[in-house]
Order: sequence, then C-alpha cells, then structure tokens
Amino acid sequence: MLLWDLTDPAHPTRTAALVDRSRYQEQARTRRRTTTAATATFIGHRGTVRAVAFSPDGRWLVSGGDDRTALLWDVTDPAHPRPTTTFTHPGAVRAVALSPDGRLLATGGADATAALWTL
Repeated sequence: MLLWDLTDPAHPTRTAALVDRSRYQEQARTRRRTTTAATATFIGHRGTVRAVAFSPDGRWLVSGGDDRTALLWDVTDPAHPRPTTTFTHPGAVRAVALSPDGRLLATGGADATAALWTL
C-alpha cells in the first residue's frame, strides 16, 4: 500500500509504503531493495495491509491487515513513522476508522465482526 502527499494535487508525491514484514525481509535477503521513491517504509504487519486511515489531526495513522492486527503509527515525523500500539482483531482486518476526536478506533474484519478500541 502506498501513501501520497497531495499538497500539490497536480504533482502528487509518493511519501511512504506499507509493506508485509515477512515479504520485505525475504526480498531483502534475495536482492537489494531500494525505497528511493518513498520517504518512509512502514514495516510492521505480518501479512497484506488491507486498510489505512489518518487521525483528523494528521498525527496518527492506523493500518489493518491480514495478520489480524491494527497498528497505530505516530507519523509526526513522516520520514520516521513509529508503531506505538498493536490491536488484535478476531479476524483479518479489512476496515479501520478513527473518530473525529481521535479517541476511538473502529476495526472491521473479514470474519463479520467489528471492534471498538479506546485510544
């Protein structure tokens, strides 16, 4: 999954990539991997990333994936995103959303469940 800076909509810039940790490590072992097209690579999930959302203030990014987790990232320094919290969902995460005040996280899964988390 790729993140784009749309400050100038006529010239979007790729700023980050969210990648599967196991695939990234395997590719790094078999060949040199370059990330010059992105300012940051988010490495944290152990499966495909299926959903992302930013907090209203832009400080946080949440990602959800096939590894049954939602990760909360501190993106105040976009070049160095930091995973801060892992939320374990009953099934693969297919949807994530943050409340307008940034205090609640909702995750939705392929297993037909939804969970609400207090941040």
